Amino acid sequence: MRLESTRIILLFILIPTKVYSFLVNTHKLSLLSYLRDKDADKVLLDVPTRTSNYNSVIPDRSSNVTRFSDDDLYLFDQDINLVLNNLRHGVDLTLPLNFRNYHTNLTYVNLWDNTMWKKHISATRHIRHLITFPRSRLLRKLLPSLSVFLIWSILTTFFGDIMHTTVDIRVPLTPLSLIGTFLSALLTLRTNQGLSRLIEGRLAWGQLVLVARDTAQIINSSIYEKDKKLALLAARHLSIFGWLTKARLREEDDEDVIHAMLPSSDANFVIAHLKKPVAIISRVRQIIHNCAERNIINIAIQQKLEDNLTELNRITAMCERLKLSPIPPLYTSHTSRLLVFFLFFLPPALNVADMKRTSTVLCALAVGYAMLGLDEISHQLEQPFRLMPMQQLSSAVTRDVADVFLLQPPPLHSTTDLSGSYVMNQPSYR
Repeated sequence: MRLESTRIILLFILIPTKVYSFLVNTHKLSLLSYLRDKDADKVLLDVPTRTSNYNSVIPDRSSNVTRFSDDDLYLFDQDINLVLNNLRHGVDLTLPLNFRNYHTNLTYVNLWDNTMWKKHISATRHIRHLITFPRSRLLRKLLPSLSVFLIWSILTTFFGDIMHTTVDIRVPLTPLSLIGTFLSALLTLRTNQGLSRLIEGRLAWGQLVLVARDTAQIINSSIYEKDKKLALLAARHLSIFGWLTKARLREEDDEDVIHAMLPSSDANFVIAHLKKPVAIISRVRQIIHNCAERNIINIAIQQKLEDNLTELNRITAMCERLKLSPIPPLYTSHTSRLLVFFLFFLPPALNVADMKRTSTVLCALAVGYAMLGLDEISHQLEQPFRLMPMQQLSSAVTRDVADVFLLQPPPLHSTTDLSGSYVMNQPSYR
């Protein structure tokens, strides 16, 4: 009798386990095939780094010293255009696969405009969400787990009588509801922790864009007229600070951007550093100190620029902390075990409540989708730099710094009449 009971229990556990393993592998292959067939030219399947042969588009650096010794706004404009419209143009290959070429642009990986906001809060949003539910990223992510849970619910509901004759795993719904209350609190707390990490990461990048733009404006107004080459050298370093920070957080190859924007000596200096954003800060700090020694800038401006660079250092450290320190794994594993325990006993408990068998399966599936979905969302929020629109934010840093130098304000005259013949040329990267 005991041997027969053991066989039945193993059968009920082994079937969902095998199905889960099969669905996970099938789900990955189908997703990769879907992305490969949809846009093979834009999507890389496994390697997040860029494989473009940037040596074919970057100007010849064999005469790098001569080229950058004659640096001017025209060369700066051309290099900015190279980065924005060639090296870092198109699909962000460092995003997770399920966020590339998605059927809608209403995702957190994009910067939103007014049209997207209107669609997001429209009165028909609930209908749109129901229609697009089969294409939901969350549903695709949960498909293996939900399939196993559905099989378990069907087995315990329609064939539970066979198992209950040997081993009765039915529990009253009331005690299970108490466990569900604790589980809901744990999932909610974990989601809130993940959301706070996402907000902190987004605030850090917003501050990064602001400080880089502010630093470029001060350098342009205080240094550029007195030493154009040093000012442009600082601008070149600031313009790629966002790209190097993004590459640091997503382990992306960034040498193409470095070689495109910096002279050979500066490029080698930055590449030699493990933390390339910190190398950028060090180089700009050296430029500021040189200008202060030559009395190009006064103490007040030097102090302001030093404060900005310190803030960039702080932002870099904050991003590293969020990447390297997750929510305590013990909390995550405890929540996961409790979630599996709850879902394991949920279908038998609903079956005890004298519900119809079909209603029991559907109700259990809805609860499983809600809880598994909340758990998956909390895991995605926990890693903010996988979801943030860092490609667009890095482009914003580059454009802002370039605009400061390439779109010079009209000159101030000694008279009150400022209506001079002032012509502004549009940068090539627009």
